This record gives sequence, structure tokens and C-alpha cells, in this order.
Amino acid sequence: MPEPKVIEQPPATVTLDQKQIVKFQTTGAKELSDARDFTIETSDDYDASASKLTFLAGWQKTIVDYFEKPAKAANELHKWITGERGKALLPLQQAETLIKQRRMEYRTKEEQKRQEAEREAREKAKAEQEAQAVEEAKQLAEMGEHEAAETVIERAVNAPPPPVIVTSTVPKQAGFSIKKVWKFRVVNSDLHKREFLILDESKVGAIVSKLGPDAASIIGGIEVFETEIEIQRRRQV
Repeated sequence: MPEPKVIEQPPATVTLDQKQIVKFQTTGAKELSDARDFTIETSDDYDASASKLTFLAGWQKTIVDYFEKPAKAANELHKWITGERGKALLPLQQAETLIKQRRMEYRTKEEQKRQEAEREAREKAKAEQEAQAVEEAKQLAEMGEHEAAETVIERAVNAPPPPVIVTSTVPKQAGFSIKKVWKFRVVNSDLHKREFLILDESKVGAIVSKLGPDAASIIGGIEVFETEIEIQRRRQV
């Protein structure tokens, strides 16, 4: 049994100022309410909107900067926790997979045995059925009923094997059940139908941003249109 490794200590966490967070939330709600009532009908309104945007951008930067350090610490802690969880789970998951695979192999072998036993039982039952028919036909022939004897033999030959069910030897276990499911593997991606293909939007976006309208003929099936993005410098409030 391998010796347990020394567990690394988790990264330090950072506490947050609840009052500051409430201030962020309150300010955000107020600014959103003001923005809904804000109208631009004159050049003075337009100038006022620039000042408002400058404030909003600065306040957003303040929030981003405030949360950057604790977010990084939380991310590091999350990665550490999930990493340790993964290392702890991995051997158990591998062991579970191995045992389930061997259980499935056992069930498959037992099912093959069961089907073979059923086949042999049906063949035996069929042979007994035909032997009985031969005996009945013999008796009919001795009575001079040759046509009836031939009919008995013909029916016995054409009759399907008697149904035989051999019970599975795989034990039933409480808490375990077997469910048949369908899965797939790719054998030729060139044969996929179009409705099962996914457009790589990030790749298309990169081409469109570089080529503009010319990208439509290269990619096909898209419409390239022009829009505006207003850019402003963000300064902390």
C-alpha cells in the first residue's frame, strides 16, 4: 500500500467588506434607474451623457479592481479544492470502472451461456416433438391412414421449436440494476448530416472582423452587417 502524500495547505482566502459591497449594489441600482429615465434630445443632453458614461465606466473599474484580488484568491482556492477532490476520487473511480467492466464481462459470458442453453433446449424439444410425430404417423400408417400420417410428419417438420426459457444465473442484487443504453462512436465524420454540425462562431467572428463583407462568400450562409461599438477610457472613481 503506497504511503499517503503530504497534503499541501490550501491557499489563503480574502475577506470582503460587506458595507462596500452594499454600496456597490445600491449605487448600481440607482444608476440603472437614472439611466432608464435619461433621454438625449439636445447637444447638452449628449454632453451630459458623456459625463454619465465616464462616471459609470470609472465606477465599474472601481468594482472590478476591488474584487480582483479576492476573486483570484477564490479561484486559486477553488482550483486547489477541486484538484484535491479529483486526486482523492481518481483511484476510486478507476477501481469502480474496473469492477463494473468485469461485472459486465461476467454478465455477457453468462448471457451467452444462457442463450446457448436455450438453443440446445429448443433443439432437444424440437427433436422430441418430431420423434413423437413420427410415432403418431407410424400408428396412423399401420391403420391405413397414410395421408393423415404424412400430414402429421409435415406439420412436425414445419412447426417452430417449442418455446424454452432458461433463467439467467446472474444473481439479483439489492441496489443494483442493469439498464440498456445506446451509445455511439464516430467512424467517418465526412458523412455527418448538416443538421448535426455546429458552426464555430469564434472562428467565423475572427474572419468577419478581418474581412468584413468578403467573409460571407468564404464562410457561406451568413450575412455580414456593420454596427457600432462606442469605446471609452475607464478611470477609477
